[in-house]
Amino acid sequence: MDQEKMPWTQVCDEFPKPMMPARVGQLYLSAYIPMYVLLDPEGRIVLYNPTEAQLDAKLAEIFGARPLP
Repeated sequence: MDQEKMPWTQVCDEFPKPMMPARVGQLYLSAYIPMYVLLDPEGRIVLYNPTEAQLDAKLAEIFGARPLP
């Protein structure tokens, strides 16, 4: 993350009990990893498990850059 210089928070989930759901995964109803959820500054879901193209386009829109080809 330091090399990529991504300006947003990233979460590495934890599994408090063996064979039980992960904390953040349970919060966002994630059934698999990796899972992408883009939140706005108020914590509302903007994108829920988008495709790579959808995520690139939304990040470009937010940060004012062109999406990758």
